[in-house]
Amino acid sequence: MDLGLAGRVGVVTGADGEVGAATARLLRAEGAEVLELPAGPGDAERILGTPAEPDAVDFLVTVAGAVPDDDLRAAHELGVMAPLRAMKAVAPVLAARGSGRIVNVCPPARSVAGAAARSLSRLFADRYAKQGVLVNALCVEPADDPEASAREIAFLCSARASHVAGATWTIGTAAGAID
Repeated sequence: MDLGLAGRVGVVTGADGEVGAATARLLRAEGAEVLELPAGPGDAERILGTPAEPDAVDFLVTVAGAVPDDDLRAAHELGVMAPLRAMKAVAPVLAARGSGRIVNVCPPARSVAGAAARSLSRLFADRYAKQGVLVNALCVEPADDPEASAREIAFLCSARASHVAGATWTIGTAAGAID
């Protein structure tokens, strides 16, 4: 299926993990140019300091990566603060242009960091949807299929998802995780 991503430019943070790498591969297969960044707290700085400046970016995918269950500070930094900084760097630029997509791949659904990341995604969706920037979240559990996650992310980055904003999608084992 042609998702209309050919010629689009995107940034995938957390591309050193399974979901991020699968996402970058699929987006490239759809014809997008993808800048891959490893997961980490310096995402915003790395986005701003890359050859693909934020004004050239059409979509942002933040992948939290491996978020530790037993270290709330680390989980908050990787799962909430790193995506926040990346969104703050890119969302205003997308809004000024009047279009763009942001997909946050959140930590596990039943974690504090996961709940905070989903709420953060919804806040950005509410703030930027009227300016053409569609922000959504995807809950991924460690046991989920990275390729299935990548397909959902690619769809959310595409023109075919022009009606989806502020949603939290769950797939695979995560689909039954929220009561």
